[in-house]
Amino acid sequence: NLVALALKKEIEFLEDCRGIPGKLHFLQTKDKKELDFLVLQKGHSSSLFEVKMGDDSVSKNFSLFQAFFPHANKIQLVRHLSREYLSKEGVQVKSAVDYLADLNLIHEQKILTPQ
Repeated sequence: NLVALALKKEIEFLEDCRGIPGKLHFLQTKDKKELDFLVLQKGHSSSLFEVKMGDDSVSKNFSLFQAFFPHANKIQLVRHLSREYLSKEGVQVKSAVDYLADLNLIHEQKILTPQ
């Protein structure tokens, strides 16, 4: 998975070059509801990711995991996306290609306004 490799590479870069420890996890409940990735940095939740090929509707699973990671950025990456937006639930729906091209986990990403 391209997204997993890109996230792992960025986490390892930050640890090796800046001394910021991080981990990449997969999230799944007992009833098999999941989010693709959780990126933890310095022991705190940083970002929750869901990756889709073409479906730009926000995954309902973000709300399941938000209780456990209330301060995490919620990002849904979509390969074929016509426009980026911020959902009313606070999920950033972004183009996977554009996001990965500018991937930087320690800087604030461009925040979109809700529509």
